[in-house]
Amino acid sequence: MRIEKLRGNIWKLYTIQALRWFLLSVPILVPFYQSNGLSIQQVLIVQASFGVTLALLEIPTGFIADMFGRKRAIVLGMIVWPLAWGFYSVSHSFEAFLLAEGMLALGTALLSGADSALLFDTLTELEESGTYTKREGIMNTTWNVSEGVASVLGGLLAVVSLRFPMYIQAVVAALAIPVALSLIEPTRKKMNETTGKVRLLLQTLRFALIEHSEIKWLTIYTASVSCAGITFLWFIQPRLAVAGVPLAWFGVVWAALQFSSGFVSSQAQKIEMILGRKTTLYLLLPVTALSFVLLAYAPGIFAIAVMFIPFLVRGLNIPILRDYVNRRTPSELRATVLSLSGLIMRGMFVIIGPLVGFIHDQYSFSTAFITAGVVFGVISVVSLARMKTLRVL
Repeated sequence: MRIEKLRGNIWKLYTIQALRWFLLSVPILVPFYQSNGLSIQQVLIVQASFGVTLALLEIPTGFIADMFGRKRAIVLGMIVWPLAWGFYSVSHSFEAFLLAEGMLALGTALLSGADSALLFDTLTELEESGTYTKREGIMNTTWNVSEGVASVLGGLLAVVSLRFPMYIQAVVAALAIPVALSLIEPTRKKMNETTGKVRLLLQTLRFALIEHSEIKWLTIYTASVSCAGITFLWFIQPRLAVAGVPLAWFGVVWAALQFSSGFVSSQAQKIEMILGRKTTLYLLLPVTALSFVLLAYAPGIFAIAVMFIPFLVRGLNIPILRDYVNRRTPSELRATVLSLSGLIMRGMFVIIGPLVGFIHDQYSFSTAFITAGVVFGVISVVSLARMKTLRVL
């Protein structure tokens, strides 16, 4: 009976991903801000506040998941998530949007790492840990497909009003709460609760950043690939405008990008088997760095073809690299270590994102893209060299 219930965790995690990432507001978020009197500078500040808040919360919430249970962290995150979007839908000021982004960051941080850790622990108890990459890939595909479908529908619902997509989005997200409550906590080794919680947290960080060099550089590499993808993401809409793509098609292009990423995620395990682990790791960050340079010179509509490259890499990055980290991390530390990757990624983005944005505003989009390509190219050379030295590759 327990085995059957435990196996139900798999489809329940897929369902939570689908409901959580049904983001109808994505294609109309900037117009929504502007309709409430925000300037572009304020829009960017609101988005930056999400990254900073999430960076500060990643490790504490990952630790909460390891200490008190992944299910509890997921349930709490799914309660906060629809509340945040509900608050967004009735907000009208810059200050209110900052608060809403803080709530979204809290919900994201609680879920970050906890869902992947619960999936891995579930498969381990089922003696199916060898299928983790495939399962994580499907979970990522669910996210991409859900967000892609929502981006198309969101543009249509915005015809009613710019707030209407957010109302629906909050209701859809709330449907994930009972699903989260029905999850089963897998059997796993737990942290030593007789040790002080702060001391345990410091011990975990020491393990991941100092004592275990292999995990440290895998985590840095994972964070770098994710940071490159997010940096690329924020320049998609300006680059589409430069390419002359009509605004009405932005949501359709975004959906196509998400679907491509989702498809690759679902095939991640097969792709890794064909290319090999070493080749797959070698390609992830360098290919993303190269895509920035290509986008700087891609003429007109061909720029859209280049945009697919980082999304295809993104589809491989999450399931494959998380599998590597999971297999090298003790169960009782897993959610915290996975959250550490998110912390490093957000920290990198807070520095690199505004820098590339400043160069974009002061000089040109091509100069900004080349700069980003060079920065991530250097990071890839350093991190890959270290992993080769440590025989990760």
